[in-house]
Amino acid sequence: MLMHQTVIGQEALKQMEMAGEYPDIVIGCAGGGSNYAGIAFPFMREKLAGNKNTKFIAAEPEACPSLTKGEYRTTSGTQPA
Repeated sequence: MLMHQTVIGQEALKQMEMAGEYPDIVIGCAGGGSNYAGIAFPFMREKLAGNKNTKFIAAEPEACPSLTKGEYRTTSGTQPA
């Protein structure tokens, strides 16, 4: 699902190219969906390749934070010690 959503970021890359610009920072909503991965992954590819020095911010709603608060859970059926 995450890779499928990168069409959003691919389109953003193309639009930035058409405008002759490139973002310093990419911000996306995280927690509950693939919105963040969709916009960020194509730009991360450029950073990991050493082509750009973009910064990334994963934002989350205060009402239901999944990155900064809450319980850590796994899908393996075991709980961390």
